[in-house]
Amino acid sequence: MSVQLLRQSLELESVTDSLRLRMRAAGCEFYFTVRQCLTAAVSVDEVHHRSLLAALFSEVQAMADRGWQWQMAIHPHLKAGQRWIGPEDVINVSAVPWETAGVVDARVLEPVCCTSPIRRSEPPNGFQRLSQAFENPPSSRRCPPDLLAEFCAAVGLLPNHDIEVLDWVGDPLMEPERSNWSKYFEDGKEWWGIWCLTVWNPRRQTLAALIASSTD
Repeated sequence: MSVQLLRQSLELESVTDSLRLRMRAAGCEFYFTVRQCLTAAVSVDEVHHRSLLAALFSEVQAMADRGWQWQMAIHPHLKAGQRWIGPEDVINVSAVPWETAGVVDARVLEPVCCTSPIRRSEPPNGFQRLSQAFENPPSSRRCPPDLLAEFCAAVGLLPNHDIEVLDWVGDPLMEPERSNWSKYFEDGKEWWGIWCLTVWNPRRQTLAALIASSTD
């Protein structure tokens, strides 16, 4: 199965576009796309995750080529027409399975503030760190309540759904070499962070890809 065997229905596309606009208005740095399987009998593997990731970067590249003002504001060092990444570049990118045990219902997730971290007996897990980044963008704005939960629902990042999540960049401080495959991630390495995940939700039969990279 390739991304061509996944679909984005008019209803799914409408929901995705609406959420993207509200996230952008809230200063959220995450960008995402979602597809639904054409058949429930399909077994999804890394090839399918990689195919959708390539499709997502094609979307981002197309937006940059059109000189979208919001992308240029987020990434001022990247000019319209400058190449971020092409589908062929994703072929050799390595993925690491993400720990999904820490994924909880975002509606009841304890907030993790960037400026005043809550004291914990253990460091935040991947889902908590993603939630922190989502709700605390570099612009010093705070996302509206429930926007994170809506985002998690849209990309299928839900507890008790037997999800599979692949991480395509890792921690830029611990594994800097893993994110060198695209200039898209350069800004986020300065401070705020970088994200590149694909999420397969077998119960919903959806495959999503999400990325983020920015600085103040």
